[in-house]
Amino acid sequence: FTMIIVRIAAGTHTHMVQKVLRASAPLFFDVVPAGRILNRFSRDLDAMDSQLPDYMAEFLTSLSYVIASAAVCVTVSPFALLGLAPLCIMFVYVRRYYTSSARELKRLESVSRSPLYVDFQELLTGLVHLRAFGLEKSALRNFEAKVDENNRMFFHLHSLVPFNVLRMNGLAALFVSVMAAVVVVLGNRLETSLIGLGLSAAAGLIGRLHQTIRFSAEVENNFTSVERLQHFNKVPQEVETSDAPLPAASWPSKGEVVFEDVKLSYRPHLPLVLDGVSFRVLAGQRAGIVGRTGSGKSTCMGALLRLVELA
Repeated sequence: FTMIIVRIAAGTHTHMVQKVLRASAPLFFDVVPAGRILNRFSRDLDAMDSQLPDYMAEFLTSLSYVIASAAVCVTVSPFALLGLAPLCIMFVYVRRYYTSSARELKRLESVSRSPLYVDFQELLTGLVHLRAFGLEKSALRNFEAKVDENNRMFFHLHSLVPFNVLRMNGLAALFVSVMAAVVVVLGNRLETSLIGLGLSAAAGLIGRLHQTIRFSAEVENNFTSVERLQHFNKVPQEVETSDAPLPAASWPSKGEVVFEDVKLSYRPHLPLVLDGVSFRVLAGQRAGIVGRTGSGKSTCMGALLRLVELA
């Protein structure tokens, strides 16, 4: 199990790095905030690497304990089904309510965390300007508001645990009461050792039921991190050039830049930014591109450096 988890984690990280390094600049880096990328490579990867295996192991352990305890109670006395059947129904109901709430709160907590990385990076970058214009307090209030929003989601997410504990321990206590009533009614028909075994198994459900629900919800919540990581498989990629023919060993024989009928658009559905641009810069020449804002000066450099693919 451990080796499988390690291989999956390493393979996912390697695949993500390859996809991001070859991602299209205008279709990915210009659209996806840096904080979201950092969040995927930090919190979500940590959830898959360390939290998900632990929660999965705990869930399987708790579920096995609950099934074994219920089987012991039924073996001691089939009348235990009178309390076990309603307990299973309430277990399914509470789990559905708990997991749906926890899943949404986990998503909101993750969404509210990404802006913190972006704001922190922007504050460090523009710290000199903020001090120059006396905007430190305003920037700090804005950052604190986003921290409070993230903490609010975090608090509500972890408040679900006592909600679950209260209800499942109460249901388990009711089942113990049913088991005790069965023992009182059938005391003369049961051996003392079986009575002790049945009551011990029923009492063991207290604490284990809420753990089973909690760990199953945590497994489901951490699988949302895995799902977000898998979205990087759909990152728009640059045009593959590994199969392109290699230039001659003597290339370039002279430093010449040639644009011939260059057409470029930042998105497939957007109008052309460069439409039929042609020019030649000979070796040793110096050239400058002059134009108003938005005329395509930086786009020419982006096309030359292949930051943006030609149309």
